[in-house]
Amino acid sequence: MIALRYKMVLEALAKIDSAACDKGIAYAIDSVTTKPREGSDSISKEDRMSNLSSILGNTRSISISTKKSAAETNSSADSAPDTVDGAAFLLPPRVALEHADATVRINAIAGLKVMDVASLESDLGSALLRRLSADDDPTVVASAGEVLIKILENYLDCGEPGDLCNDIKSLAESALGALYHWTFIGKDETWSPSLLIASSNTKSPKGKGNEPELPPLLICLQICGLVGKVISKSTDMNDDESNGITNFFYVIFLSLAAHVHAIENKGSFKKVSEAAASALSELSDSDDKPPTLKLLFSNNDMCFSAIQLCYGTDNDKGVDIPDLVRKRFLWLSLHTFSSSTLTLTQSHQVMTLVLHQMRLYTKESRKSASFQTEADRLIDLIQKCLVVIRMEETEKLHNALLQLVSVNTTVAFQSVAKPAIRAFLTSLADDDYTGLIALIYGGMHPQAYPQIVSRLLALTDESFGARNSADGVTDLLLPLLSMLSHSNREVRQKVMSVIEKFNSVEDDIISSICTNITDKQSPTWSSIVMDGVNALPQLLGYIVSSSKSPINVQEYLLKGCLSCALTESGFSKYGCDVSAVLLNSMEKSGESIFPLSKRWDLAGRAIFDAFSATNDNEVGAASELRNCVATMLKGVIVTNTQSNGQIISIGPSNSGRVRSYSIGASDGFSTLEPYPKDMTKSILQALKSTSSKLTTTSVIQFVMTRQSWTNGVFPKLDSQSKQEILFALLKLRTDQDNESAGQVILNLPLKASDFIHLLKRLDVSASENEQLAMVFLADAIRGKLDALGKASDISRISSLLFKHLLSLSSTNSMDLGDSGGKEYTRVSILQSLLALHSEYKNQLSDNSQRVSSGRKRSRSHSDAGNSSEITSQAKLLVGLVGGDTTSTEPLHSDRGKGLSLSLLTILCEESPSTVVTSLLPALSSLEGHAVGDALSAIVPAFCNHAQSAGLSLFDLLDTFVTKIVADIPGNKTLIDQFASALMTLPGNEAGESLASFITSVIALEGFNLQLPSTSDIDTLVDQRNPKSNILHVIAHANSVMKVSVALSLLQYAENLMAFICNTLADLEEDKRRVMRLAVSGTGGVQSLTKSYMNCTKQQKRSLLYLVTTLLQSVQEILSSPAARKLVRKSKGAEADLCLRLWQELMQTNVNSLNFHAKQDHGALDITEKKFWIAAPIVTNECLEILQNLLPVSHFLASVDSILTDDSVESFIKKKTIHMLTNRVAEVNHGSPEHSLFLEMVPDLVTQLETGPKPTDQEDISVASRKAIVKQQGALVAIESFVTSLYPSAENSRTTNAAAKVFLPALVSFPLFAHSVLPSHLISEIHSIIQAKVSDLLAKTSAVWLEVRLAEVVSDTHDAQCQLLSSSALCISSLISNLKARCLHLLPQIIKPLIEDLKSINASNRKDQSSTTFLLAILRTISTIADVLPGFLLPYLPLVFSGDALPAVSVQHKLALISESTLGAASNHLEVSLATKTPVRQLIPCLTNALITTLSRKENDAGCEEACAILRVMNIAIDNSSRSDLTSVVGKIFNGLVTAYDRKADSQINTGLLVSSNKCLLSLVMKLSETQLRPLYARLREWRGDIDGDGSLSSRRYAFWSLSAELSKALKSIFFPCLTSVITDVVDELENAVSVLCSKKKGGEAKRRKTENNLADIEHIQSLQPLLLCMESAFKADAHEGGDWTRGDDSQRYNVILNNLGKLILAQVPSNMAIISDLSPDEKKSVSGYEMLIQGVGTQEHGNVVGCLTALATAAGNEQLWKPLNFAVLEACGHRRSEVRKAGVSCLLSIIESIGEEYMVLLPECLPVLSELLEDADEDIVSMAKDCVRQGEELLGESLEESLR
Repeated sequence: MIALRYKMVLEALAKIDSAACDKGIAYAIDSVTTKPREGSDSISKEDRMSNLSSILGNTRSISISTKKSAAETNSSADSAPDTVDGAAFLLPPRVALEHADATVRINAIAGLKVMDVASLESDLGSALLRRLSADDDPTVVASAGEVLIKILENYLDCGEPGDLCNDIKSLAESALGALYHWTFIGKDETWSPSLLIASSNTKSPKGKGNEPELPPLLICLQICGLVGKVISKSTDMNDDESNGITNFFYVIFLSLAAHVHAIENKGSFKKVSEAAASALSELSDSDDKPPTLKLLFSNNDMCFSAIQLCYGTDNDKGVDIPDLVRKRFLWLSLHTFSSSTLTLTQSHQVMTLVLHQMRLYTKESRKSASFQTEADRLIDLIQKCLVVIRMEETEKLHNALLQLVSVNTTVAFQSVAKPAIRAFLTSLADDDYTGLIALIYGGMHPQAYPQIVSRLLALTDESFGARNSADGVTDLLLPLLSMLSHSNREVRQKVMSVIEKFNSVEDDIISSICTNITDKQSPTWSSIVMDGVNALPQLLGYIVSSSKSPINVQEYLLKGCLSCALTESGFSKYGCDVSAVLLNSMEKSGESIFPLSKRWDLAGRAIFDAFSATNDNEVGAASELRNCVATMLKGVIVTNTQSNGQIISIGPSNSGRVRSYSIGASDGFSTLEPYPKDMTKSILQALKSTSSKLTTTSVIQFVMTRQSWTNGVFPKLDSQSKQEILFALLKLRTDQDNESAGQVILNLPLKASDFIHLLKRLDVSASENEQLAMVFLADAIRGKLDALGKASDISRISSLLFKHLLSLSSTNSMDLGDSGGKEYTRVSILQSLLALHSEYKNQLSDNSQRVSSGRKRSRSHSDAGNSSEITSQAKLLVGLVGGDTTSTEPLHSDRGKGLSLSLLTILCEESPSTVVTSLLPALSSLEGHAVGDALSAIVPAFCNHAQSAGLSLFDLLDTFVTKIVADIPGNKTLIDQFASALMTLPGNEAGESLASFITSVIALEGFNLQLPSTSDIDTLVDQRNPKSNILHVIAHANSVMKVSVALSLLQYAENLMAFICNTLADLEEDKRRVMRLAVSGTGGVQSLTKSYMNCTKQQKRSLLYLVTTLLQSVQEILSSPAARKLVRKSKGAEADLCLRLWQELMQTNVNSLNFHAKQDHGALDITEKKFWIAAPIVTNECLEILQNLLPVSHFLASVDSILTDDSVESFIKKKTIHMLTNRVAEVNHGSPEHSLFLEMVPDLVTQLETGPKPTDQEDISVASRKAIVKQQGALVAIESFVTSLYPSAENSRTTNAAAKVFLPALVSFPLFAHSVLPSHLISEIHSIIQAKVSDLLAKTSAVWLEVRLAEVVSDTHDAQCQLLSSSALCISSLISNLKARCLHLLPQIIKPLIEDLKSINASNRKDQSSTTFLLAILRTISTIADVLPGFLLPYLPLVFSGDALPAVSVQHKLALISESTLGAASNHLEVSLATKTPVRQLIPCLTNALITTLSRKENDAGCEEACAILRVMNIAIDNSSRSDLTSVVGKIFNGLVTAYDRKADSQINTGLLVSSNKCLLSLVMKLSETQLRPLYARLREWRGDIDGDGSLSSRRYAFWSLSAELSKALKSIFFPCLTSVITDVVDELENAVSVLCSKKKGGEAKRRKTENNLADIEHIQSLQPLLLCMESAFKADAHEGGDWTRGDDSQRYNVILNNLGKLILAQVPSNMAIISDLSPDEKKSVSGYEMLIQGVGTQEHGNVVGCLTALATAAGNEQLWKPLNFAVLEACGHRRSEVRKAGVSCLLSIIESIGEEYMVLLPECLPVLSELLEDADEDIVSMAKDCVRQGEELLGESLEESLR
């Protein structure tokens, strides 16, 4: 039970960590076998081992009792092996297999042998396999191999996957590694590959000592065979993805075959060979006897694949085979092949092996004794292989020869390849040219470099011999002839040399050809040698022309081209190349040398027919020849070979062919006439679907797309041939989706008859392909409109297209294929029809221009064509848009419907009386968003031709309005498109039609509107709330169109109003139609009553709604920006239009008033009453709008009459002034209207007066409010006037004249007043305006001040405040322009503004009006400071008085508007005052203001105002030079010491100190170093000494605060000053130590602490700025080398260190004021000690730790660091935790600052750090760890041991 439990534990441990489990087992075995436990004597060693074995679960049948008895009989000396055996028995197998003792490994394997293979652990196979390649003990290897063989056989038999076979690649690598480890090859000379080279009778030397090592090799061979079998069983050998594993299979085969011995057959050779052969039989999974060598290498696919893998040219596949094994297999194979008859496959294997061996030869190889023997062997084998290849695969003989000649070393070529090839060629008969032809074809290979070609030609030359037979010589001569176009000259010369050999051939034609080629005296010889590419056509011409029988030579060459290309087995690849080169050259030779008809008859036709009938895959490589033959079909003949143009040659290609293009030589070309029938037949044959696709492509590309055939041949063909070709091309385009065929059709010069023929042959109802053909034809027709000819032909094409469209659209053809395809076809037909009829219309127009209009009537005004046919076509088009769904299937797409409508409109123009009646049903079928173009065509067509059909515009409007009125917003797009169509009508017709459309919609809305009797009456007549949404249709119309529409709408309204009042005798027809829509709707048939009184109540409401909405629409149109601009800028016809509108408005307004007066109000209902009230109002507003848009002269006259009329209400005057302000913004001083505006200034000034007294019925506050509103408007207008009209140039005549006008009132006045107005008018203006400036500002300001001081604010007073704001801003604009011309008015301006500013500051109210006024005041003063800085000096005391600019309210409290706006205004004023005012005048003023402000005794009184003054002073100092400041340094000093005297005991006072320091720093930065020292001495003198009562503590605090700022900014420059007060520093530190570190005893200490605590704290308040000052100085000195710190022989350093070391132990009172960055809530959780000593939140304000760190950094050497380090360590060991925390933080800071140099003191720190690591405070522990970590990083080693 216990054993089972421990066994489960071990299994779990093994799963978690097998290595740890094995360690534990090894430890247990060691304990049991060597170290018995104490107290376990009663348990024997054997029993313990037995128990352990049971726990480990070892079930091997090894008897412990046997081991025990054997151990008892053995001597003590032999106990060790017994122990080892026991250990081996107890160790897990995978552990024992790795044991160092071989006996243990053997015993472990022996235990595995007796076990069942299925029960072995999964990873044992890999461990056993490692033994085979890593173990040096043959016995271990043999034993492990036996177990491994069982595992592999079990896998092959049972198919159970194991760990060993999971990774087949690793298994194969390990098996091969083991075989290469134990192989004899390379280790024993009896297995040397060189023995296989010698004769088989040669005996090999005997092996030495091989028998003991034979079993491992045999085991490895057997294992490799099984592994190969595993690969073949588990891997698809033909799968490309398994290529890597398959390679290992062939490597195993090669390695096994290399161990089959071919010479010895006894002893170890026999055993190894048999084992290898047996393993090879495992690979083939054969039950036969092991194969022999001959059987192994005969027709064996594995052998062939292995040879290709390991010896082919692409044998870089990651296969790693020892070179000796590879070489042995190679020679073993060659040895075997040499003694047997070779098959074709074996020949290729031998060639692969031979080529591999040849590639290994180098120059050094010749020195080998066996080299010649090897070469002879290889020569014999090559000859045998070439003979076999020639007999069985002649077409590939050239590849074998090319590979031999292309060998990469000269040694291999000269010693092996060349002799072998010559021997092979010598063995052939004299009349056998196959070998020579193969050599030439090898030279034509694309990868044959010139050097290789030269070798091949040299072999051909040498091997030609005495051959004289003419049979077969043509197949050799023509390739040589084509190679004369080779790009390499050496190659061409060698070709000529070979051709000379042909002189011995017994044939006159051949002899003649060769003689003419090789004759050096011929005119072509040098051309061929120097320029073979371009000279070959010339050579061929010379050959023919120089021959005695040129016709025979022509036929010989052409038939030779045919025989080269076409052999008995089909096309020859290189023969095709030869024929292509020669036929192209023949073409360039000219028609006289090689006529095109002869080329086609003797060679071209047969080759072309063969291409057409042959599979593309079989002739894919012969594209050059195919294209060459197809080019003959162009019918182009070269009549002049001597071109005067420029020849551009491109090439050569791999085959030697060069493309040439001639520029400017078209005179030498023509076409065959007549074009041969057989060529036409060949073209038709190529266009058939059964023909080769490549041939079809060539014909299209090289024949039918060429201009020579398109324009020279095709038009001359007979009609039937053209039609057949066109139809064949159309079928190619549609049935086979051949786009090139379609492009050919588009490029051909087609006529209408051609299209008519094609359209007749199509049946779109037959199939979808027919529909595709229809689509293509429709597109083609659309592209060929210009070439279709007469109108009659176009009419026939149109009829056929309509016929096909009807066939597709008939409801009986609903089942014709895909509906989407049919829809697309119909749309294409419609597009073509639309293009056709557009062209048809243009042709008629052209004809009408050529014929006298008096004799013939244009077709556009009469019906064209057959009336019945056009009627049916129009009916079809209406059905397509949904007008007739019974017989016609409507189109689904908006685009198609739009096309149908557009076509319908064109038909309407052609036959108006026939088609126009079809437009209305088509219009009612409109849907979607793509009908804009259709509407733009339908509407003008209908309007132009409606009269001929007895219709009018309102018939169209009725139809359309009925369609859209139910949902106007939803039909917005359709409405806009309809309106755009109406806008295209000519002249005034567009505006009138658009107005009629709008009126019709509104009328129908009025009829459909259901109103209750009393509700919505206000809405009905409210001009601000129009009901109709139709007015958006003119949103994109031009301004003239909009005004024209407004005029027409107004006329409609006027006529309807006259009808309502019964003053109109009869309405016009259009008005009557509109009224009928409003009264009866679209379906109304009742006659319209002649009297308004006879209408029903509902009809009256509809009419009132119609009139009201029309008037509202007119008002809205006139309010639009486009209409406003037109009225204002109108000229000529546009002005006449505006005048007409003005007259109509005036008439309508008068009529409305008259109609209203004449009505019997008692007889009117409430709706009618409100209508007659609203109508005059609406018309009056329209008049006002138009009046505002009138030209300037009329506008200003109207404004003047309003402003001077006292009876006009104030709000009207205010509105008038507002309009005047808007108009003046468009004028400048250069505008011609400026003089007219100038005359309005007196009227504006007059409006600043209070105005008439209120009437009895009017409240005083209301009257006052009205007056203020009017005055404020006048001020805004004046400001706008000066901005727009005042010139920008200074001291010009116009400026002076303008100033004389603007200055008296400081209001706007026109630009050229002085030059334009008469002098008496200027004087009058002076007298009127002079009193207005101060009067308005002073009086209004006084009233406002009284109310403000009394804090009684009303709406009127707020209005007065707003008026003052406007006044101030107006004054600002005036001063900005007038500048120095208003100096005499400054007292009247500045004093009231300052008083207002003080009043605002003194008030606690924060309302918007006060803030706005404050902002206006600041901007006005800023303007004065910017424009007149030098003249503001007398008023500076007022500006900087306590309640003025420096006041607190200016900076913070008035924040109702954006703080950034108010702050920006205040900052701008301060900067302006500081930078524009001379500093010598500004500083005394600022100093006096500062002293006066701080003279108040309250603690915080005046501090914020003083900060504002100091800010201005700081800006002034920053913007001044040193020379400017020299005279005012004393003044600045006095002001600053006054500020420093204020005690910094609050946040406000601290801010004052900061501002003072900034100001002082700015001053110091402007001074020299010599000026700084006396200034600092004066500050030291002002500070005083340390007194006992602390009366000077605030000065000391201020002094050290400013010193800290100077030290931080000046760095080392400040050292001389700081040296002068170093004794004061020591005194301050000692004083702090005496207060914070004193130790008293008993009650005396408590009593004195209570009495003196506050005084002591105040006495040491300067400590923090002092620490900051010294820290900054030490940091600066550290950068300078620390000389200042170490001065006075380090006494300065020691005395400061002594006091700082004491201060780190201080006790800081909780009520001590310490400056920090902490928030109030954070300060509650932080003690004063942490802030002052440790530096929590005071890093930027001064602390002891920071000062100590800076002191250590400046000290710079170990001698000075030691006392400092002692002080820090003393703090680290203090009993108070806060001191320890400060000490360790100080230590950490010093280490981080100094770094590696401080590590010399680290040993002293380690004991203290060790104690701190165990501190109770986690923060201390954390900082101690940081110190240790820093030390370890700096030292580069661990401090763990040192801290123990």
